[in-house]
Amino acid sequence: MGEAEPDRKTGWRRSNRLYTRTERWAELVDIVRGEIRLADSDAQIIDLTFRLAQILEVALGDMPKAVEAYQDILNIYPKHAETRATLERVAGRRAMQHEIAQVLEPLYRAGEEWEKLRGSIRSSWVSSPTPRSDSGCCDGWRIFAKASSWTR
Repeated sequence: MGEAEPDRKTGWRRSNRLYTRTERWAELVDIVRGEIRLADSDAQIIDLTFRLAQILEVALGDMPKAVEAYQDILNIYPKHAETRATLERVAGRRAMQHEIAQVLEPLYRAGEEWEKLRGSIRSSWVSSPTPRSDSGCCDGWRIFAKASSWTR
């Protein structure tokens, strides 16, 4: 680590506090992205990226970019509970259901969370901007049917 690195990190943190206090959210997004680039560990990257996603979602209302940030977290650590809970909460709304389902479905499959997968597939089909005619559709129906039979 170069000698300028600690000074840069200190500067990023000060700017982070200032822009948070003054609610300068667009500038804060740039600051947090800079902090992510200088992060020393996956844990720091995850924490900062979650903060970035929250700013994008809550303060700026930019759901497409927020979902991308949440996906970045899950690419590093698929079991990140806060991110999964946030996406599941947001998926309950109409906006971005299909995109969020695309992020969560592989996690549900890998974890054999069939009931959650069934709900995700259902919401994805309902909110999909285009009809699903790919091979995933048939696979989705099989999983949907499998999860349905387990709940009876």
